[in-house]
Amino acid sequence: MCPYATTWEITKRCNLSCIHCFNSSSSLGDYGLDTEKSCEVIDKLNGIKELVVTGGEPLVREDITEIQI
Repeated sequence: MCPYATTWEITKRCNLSCIHCFNSSSSLGDYGLDTEKSCEVIDKLNGIKELVVTGGEPLVREDITEIQI
């Protein structure tokens, strides 16, 4: 059974350094799972009602458009 909602910190990389951010992301942070593993995670979330994708900044991932529900 799939959870109703989950949050996925998809990367620890961020191109900003906002003083209000509680995350320890940086421009040198880890990109997270590779594209293939990320797609496997998405497949396992089949049926989820709400997915919050966060980071770092998810849009710094070059493969972000390939990781889809």
